[in-house]
Amino acid sequence: MKKFLKALALGAMLIAVVILPFAACSSTPVASGFALPHYNGMSEDGLYDAGNFYLNELRTEGADPGAIYCSVEDITDSFNKSKATALAQDPTMTEEEWIEDNGDLNYWIDEYANAFYMIVTSFTGSVSNEVKSEYESVQGAYRLYKSYDLTDWEVVGRVDGYAINVRSDAWSNGTYWAPEFIRDPVSGRYFIFASAQSKNGNANTEYFPGTGTYYNMLYGIIAMSDNPMGPYELVSNEDYYATIASYDENGEMVVNENNEVIGLDGSVITTVDDQGNILNKNGNIVTRNTPPMNFGLYVDQLKELYPYSDLNPGQTHQTAVWPCIDFNPVIMENGDMYVYFSQHVSDINAGNHIWGVKMKDMITPDYSTLTFLASPNYSIEKYTPEQVSSLSQAEIESNFFAFGSGEKTTYEFGGYYYKKIPTEMSEGSINEGTEVIQHGDKYYLTYSPYGYGNRAYAVRQAVGDSPLGPFTKLGAQYNPVMGINATNDYMAGTGHHCFIKAGDELFILYHAFYNPIENSPNGSFLGRAIGADRAQFMYNEELGYDILYGNGPTYSLQPLPDVASGMTNVAKTAKITVTGDENTVKYLNDGLFTVQDFTFPWEYVDLNLKNKGTTITLTWDKPVEIKSFIIYNSQSYFYAFDKVDLVKFKLAEKPAWYNLDQYNGFCYIENLECNPENVDETDFFMRQGGGALASFDSIKVTEMTIVINSKYTTDTEELDGEDNYAIHVSDIFVMGKEVG
Repeated sequence: MKKFLKALALGAMLIAVVILPFAACSSTPVASGFALPHYNGMSEDGLYDAGNFYLNELRTEGADPGAIYCSVEDITDSFNKSKATALAQDPTMTEEEWIEDNGDLNYWIDEYANAFYMIVTSFTGSVSNEVKSEYESVQGAYRLYKSYDLTDWEVVGRVDGYAINVRSDAWSNGTYWAPEFIRDPVSGRYFIFASAQSKNGNANTEYFPGTGTYYNMLYGIIAMSDNPMGPYELVSNEDYYATIASYDENGEMVVNENNEVIGLDGSVITTVDDQGNILNKNGNIVTRNTPPMNFGLYVDQLKELYPYSDLNPGQTHQTAVWPCIDFNPVIMENGDMYVYFSQHVSDINAGNHIWGVKMKDMITPDYSTLTFLASPNYSIEKYTPEQVSSLSQAEIESNFFAFGSGEKTTYEFGGYYYKKIPTEMSEGSINEGTEVIQHGDKYYLTYSPYGYGNRAYAVRQAVGDSPLGPFTKLGAQYNPVMGINATNDYMAGTGHHCFIKAGDELFILYHAFYNPIENSPNGSFLGRAIGADRAQFMYNEELGYDILYGNGPTYSLQPLPDVASGMTNVAKTAKITVTGDENTVKYLNDGLFTVQDFTFPWEYVDLNLKNKGTTITLTWDKPVEIKSFIIYNSQSYFYAFDKVDLVKFKLAEKPAWYNLDQYNGFCYIENLECNPENVDETDFFMRQGGGALASFDSIKVTEMTIVINSKYTTDTEELDGEDNYAIHVSDIFVMGKEVG
């Protein structure tokens, strides 16, 4: 059921004030100062403080999300470059005329900036008369949403809610799956990469006649727009190169005597043929009726291994049967661009396998770089023919991947042999939903196994030293990054994700089951909805490098993204002192609350048999202004607290909203209970991501002391009657900012 939102106005609440003496030299501080009015994350009507927290309520339907965050800087750059292109193409147009039609910079910032945009698998074959008239549409592809907080999503696509304007001359016809955004920093334009089913082709089309399952006819789609809300148009050479070309005084694209198109920086960006057709960097013509990512057409070996005649005996076509889905475009730190995708199962090929290709520019694959990256249940390593020359055929057949089928089977592709390295974890027959992200000198390939209908459809990771691998799939002690654990009854099927970089934070946006336990009651699949949680890179001592860890999946209140709240986690800058194990203090503000079994050791531990509790003090050298916090619980029921007995703040100044005379520089919150929805006391497990939280009108503090004495149980995990007073804290998040 949808939960409506509210913003608290705590300063208007009646303030109950208690001034108590300080506890001199006490190891356990007592309440002192005034009681801080606060919200504790619980309400009978289901409302929550949307000014500080978000909740994965699963009320936005969608699957296979692609998303992007657009900053003011991004939108300003896109505005300037779009305007410059238009004025260069039409020297008779004035800047005022362009602004009248397209809006000024303030409009662009108000309309597009400081927002998240998301597209999902979907399309409509029936467009309104208004949209049909304005955009000449016959279809709209990929429902387009906008949000400021990753939980309230508004449909904003300009093609009846969809992102891409599909015209009658388009090559695509349906099955619009798994879209992703990318912004081109050169042109300032926004692109969607995805897959779609082609129309029924013939001998003259670059796509073949439909035969067998529609899976056979899936190709890569690219569409472009001046702004993140579209409408996006299927890409053509003419449209794309127009955004990065230079123009003469007559508004003509500058082409030199060698038929080379000159870019804004004076470099050659592409060429034209003798008829004046603009070619891509491969020398091919790309229009709205030709798939721009067509590996089966331009990779000769694929035509040999997966010919159309295998699908339709006695018939031939210029294009191989090599369907592709889940395209992930990535621009690396050095400016090089790569696209990752899955070769989809077809009538002549089994399983979904991950491939990658380097791009020559935003729309031109360098087909010579096509590289096999991963297969279900295997990591893949690349070997030269010389490296395998000493192996027997039997050894090759046992250890290397076979391409093609029947008499056409080969163990060599593109001049390399691809060795299979068995994974520790089972993956079924699916590797899909690929995302690659660069971090330092490592590249992280994330993907989902099994298939979207499986509860364990989750985010796993593999790591490589170069953009095209090889990638080593990590084992169960490092996976999943985002997915179910042994006791998860609150979020499942959290695969097919995308990364969103927003400010200094990294989020994983994913889809999840509506019903985490049984999403196909009576054989009818209930569908999927959108969730989002933080992720981060952390150093792993065993591996010797950083790997990805996810703060989720969650179905409990979480702090808003920094870009939405205007604040950040100031606990990370605090000096922390504790009464417990000082070796585990670092886990209190590492930004990670533990979810998976392999992260359980990364919790703060206090086994204080004398006091039977723990005290944690955060101190800041400079005052910080704070307005909420979450003290995250242990992932284990046997070490979890059921409430925080006391949170005491040392104030840097009297709050402006505090209207009573009695003031001694302190305030406090007592008996802050944990939400009972985040624990199963019958079966002894926690729902990770919960804890004790509070939000309040902002206060400026230099110190925050947390006292925890109360647990759900003092039983041991063995239930042997022994006392267990150990308390664990997984992490502390304090939403605030330094006082200038």
